Amino acid sequence: MNTSYLNIKFIYYTCLLCLIPFCICSQVDYSLSHLKAKNIGGKTEFKRILEQELIYPEKALQNETETNIIICFVVTVDSIVQEVRIDKSGKPELDAEALRVFKRIQWIPAFYQGDPIATFNCVKIPFSIKSYHKTCKKRDYQRISNPFEPVDTSTFIYKYNALNKKPFPYFPSQSTSIVRFFASNIKYPETAMKNNISGTVTIRFIVEPHGMITNIHATKPIAGGCTEETIRVVKMLKWYPGIYQGKAVRTWVNFSVNFKLTDQGGYIINPVLIKGIIN
Repeated sequence: MNTSYLNIKFIYYTCLLCLIPFCICSQVDYSLSHLKAKNIGGKTEFKRILEQELIYPEKALQNETETNIIICFVVTVDSIVQEVRIDKSGKPELDAEALRVFKRIQWIPAFYQGDPIATFNCVKIPFSIKSYHKTCKKRDYQRISNPFEPVDTSTFIYKYNALNKKPFPYFPSQSTSIVRFFASNIKYPETAMKNNISGTVTIRFIVEPHGMITNIHATKPIAGGCTEETIRVVKMLKWYPGIYQGKAVRTWVNFSVNFKLTDQGGYIINPVLIKGIIN
């Protein structure tokens, strides 16, 4: 085959490969750069995930290395995260941990004139030794332990119905059930009682392979503080993770709590783990 033809072909395909990142980024309308994607659960959940998940690398602790890692990325109209890169780097071990935690966060696209749009975004992952020690004291652990081994490290989120074993809440005492747990810990919000508010709150979250939950948000909120009270108590639950092909995996779970006022001036609160989740 002609050598010049091969050279031209090589240059052609090389140019196509170079254009791929440009094509992805070209989805972003930089004239709307003031619009940003939001993480599921908002700023409060973003901070909570960092406090729950971040493990300060031992080498960085020994060397007293502190910095803010800036991660930049594109969120598409379909909530897909692309073009992830470290914009402000620390040490390699800090970069790796920042990316590990970042990949656990789910995102919602920005909207413009009622339609979702792709946006370029940046977030800060702080590494402060003093703050980290305070966080460890608050959360009562320095290293995350897994209730089941091995663990799927891909960050892929599995469908509930595809699992070999579904995630479920577990309690230190065998006599404790989900109903008893809620009866002991949840309160009917005073504002809801005063305003005669009843209804069902549905929240959604990911059960991580280590059994803690992330990306908590309400898919069916109700007023009067009922949504906030449901989220508060659900955060207290410990979970056994979903199992797929012998590995602990990430799984979306839906959870509902029914708040009902009685004619006698009392109330009933019933928790329900929704099964058969499609996604």
